[in-house]
Amino acid sequence: MSSSSRRIRRRSPPSTSPAALDEQAAVADELVSRLRALLPPGAAAAANGGKAASTAQVLEETCVYIRRLHAEVDGLAERLARLLEDPSAAGGSGRRW
Repeated sequence: MSSSSRRIRRRSPPSTSPAALDEQAAVADELVSRLRALLPPGAAAAANGGKAASTAQVLEETCVYIRRLHAEVDGLAERLARLLEDPSAAGGSGRRW
């Protein structure tokens, strides 16, 4: 392989014109708004003493919320696996899956 065929092509840096920066900020604001809508009511504001949360706080609370959901899914999966192994462990509800 020749050295010319191993050259790495570098991407040009993103545009930093004022219009491009405004567009990027608008897109970021829209995405943060969507994240806020997915969080439980008051989650990000609760972390900020009831005040409106900053973008960084919304992102942090989103990560915490996702980790909490993953833990809940893991717990439910373990519970389901136990129930499938031993239907009598369902607490005598008499239900059949």
